[in-house]
Amino acid sequence: MDLMYLAIGDRRLPFATCNPGFVAFPFLTAAGNDTIEPFHKKENVMNDTRPDYQDAQRQVERKIGFFVHLAVYLIVNSGLALLNFLHNPGHPWVLGPLLGWGIGLLFHGLAVFLHAPGAQWKRRMIERELDKNNPIPPA
Repeated sequence: MDLMYLAIGDRRLPFATCNPGFVAFPFLTAAGNDTIEPFHKKENVMNDTRPDYQDAQRQVERKIGFFVHLAVYLIVNSGLALLNFLHNPGHPWVLGPLLGWGIGLLFHGLAVFLHAPGAQWKRRMIERELDKNNPIPPA
């Protein structure tokens, strides 16, 4: 690593070129350490193992899934409605897919946005199964 100096105003700041396109400033690293450490290390929140975080992540994924479902419903049924009214306006066959798929979308939304007690029930069942498989020895 070749140490050079960068002149900023009346100051000379040391820097080193390690690889093409990469510049290291030794004064930003720990003394005698050639590796670059970021100033702020963010926690990797995507791999958080706390149950409350995992529940929140699961709920966000369910909401995103619902909004994708809603977008597909609107796009496809808009196309079907346009096709129906352009080619056969006297027979509104588009109401069948609108209502059928709409009922499915309604139940999807209810499952996502209404916090039913089923989630706690499922968690208790999982905990019982884990306790059966990994019994705690008596003290």
